[in-house]
Amino acid sequence: SLHIFIICALDPKNPTFLLDKDILAKVAEEHVATKDVDACFVIGKIDENTYYASSRGNGKINVQRICESFKDGNGGGEFDRAAVLFHIENVTIFDIKEKIKEKIIELTDDVDYN
Repeated sequence: SLHIFIICALDPKNPTFLLDKDILAKVAEEHVATKDVDACFVIGKIDENTYYASSRGNGKINVQRICESFKDGNGGGEFDRAAVLFHIENVTIFDIKEKIKEKIIELTDDVDYN
C-alpha cells in the first residue's frame, strides 16, 4: 500500500505566524527522501487567508493530479512535485488538511493514510 503523509506546519503558540513556500517544499522533500513515504503534503499559512500545500512524491503517486484537482485552489507542478495555493476566508489549516485527505482518497488507490 501507499504511505502518504499530510503535515500541518504551524506554531500553536503563534497561529498567525507565516511560513515561506520554500520551507514547506523542503520538509516534503526530506520526508519522501528519508522515510518510507511515497508522498508528502506539507501545508502552511503564507499570507492572510492564504494556505499553500507543497507536495513531493517518489514516483508511485501523481501528486500533480491531486494538486490540480481543487476547484477552490490554484494547483500545478509535475508528476512527483507539485503545489496548490488556497486563498479562502474563514478556514483553518486543518480544514485544508481534510480537503487534501479527501482528494487523496478520491484520486488514489491503495492508500495507507497518516
